[in-house]
Amino acid sequence: MFFIPDYSSSFEPWAQWLTGQQGMAPDPYYDPLEFVIAECRQRGLDIHAWINPYRAITDTANITSTNHITKIHPEWFLTYGKTVYFDPGLPQTRYFTLWSLA
Repeated sequence: MFFIPDYSSSFEPWAQWLTGQQGMAPDPYYDPLEFVIAECRQRGLDIHAWINPYRAITDTANITSTNHITKIHPEWFLTYGKTVYFDPGLPQTRYFTLWSLA
């Protein structure tokens, strides 16, 4: 399993997990996901990428607006502790997640 942090996108700066400083690209530059895919293919390994788009609310004590997706489709969510997550087992949440990441 390979975690894909928010790196090199038009929406997010480079993740601190790659270089130790948020916003700093690796030097020399490389694409971490491309590197992992190439190395796994060379070795005949499957790769399973993990992104963290499923967290909807970090603390249930926070007030959300009436048009928040958790209020529009409460059946799409699971609560664990104080955190609310999209249920990734539902086709509609996978579609919504992919659409919002595209």
